[in-house]
Amino acid sequence: SLSPPFLSPSLGCGLAWTLPLAANQASFVMEGPKIKLREPASVGLSSERLDRLDAYLQGLVDEGKRPNAMAMVGRFGQPVYCKSFGLQNDGSAGSLSVAPLPIREDSIFRIYSMTKPITSLALMMLYEEGKFLLTDPIWLYLGESWKKKNMSVWKSGFPKDGNVETQSCENTVTVLHVLTHTAGLSYGFDITGNPVDAMYKAGGVELNPNRTVEEFVEKLVKVSCVTLEGNS
Repeated sequence: SLSPPFLSPSLGCGLAWTLPLAANQASFVMEGPKIKLREPASVGLSSERLDRLDAYLQGLVDEGKRPNAMAMVGRFGQPVYCKSFGLQNDGSAGSLSVAPLPIREDSIFRIYSMTKPITSLALMMLYEEGKFLLTDPIWLYLGESWKKKNMSVWKSGFPKDGNVETQSCENTVTVLHVLTHTAGLSYGFDITGNPVDAMYKAGGVELNPNRTVEEFVEKLVKVSCVTLEGNS
């Protein structure tokens, strides 16, 4: 995050630094749509102060604190600043291109868990409109299978040892549980150390482009939760 004087009330600021992804070298030279910028003064922002971002972000790159950085600033839905600094590909061993390539406006970023605040923000906008309550049971939106009587929680054992024990869910999983990571769901990353992750693997709970979201959540609910709902 950036501290004053970089941020001001009613200001939207997006800042990204990570390693962009591309399927092949051709992806690096694709011409994406250009972002049309407004004059900062037209939305009540200072061009002089926005220019300070240049030195700050370039400094992060020059000092080796970040491989690259891209920032966009807007107000009232109007972008007024969009610049990038550093390289998306340095040409070193393992790079997708032998030539160094700078960050571009149309560089593709893998943002990992930053999809969570974006999705949560969209949900809270719907919450403000009264579309749902945080106390709503999740089965209202995911189906009858997500009622607590149809769900279980891992208690002990490991799938490969054939000694897994489960227990019944004590409470109904709510929208609040899902938003606060207390629904007892796991990632499925650690199939050797996490028994529920191993159960995900055995149960075919994995992202698949040929499978619908409905099919995914139906498989997910059939596998036990990691903890009792309400715990992280």
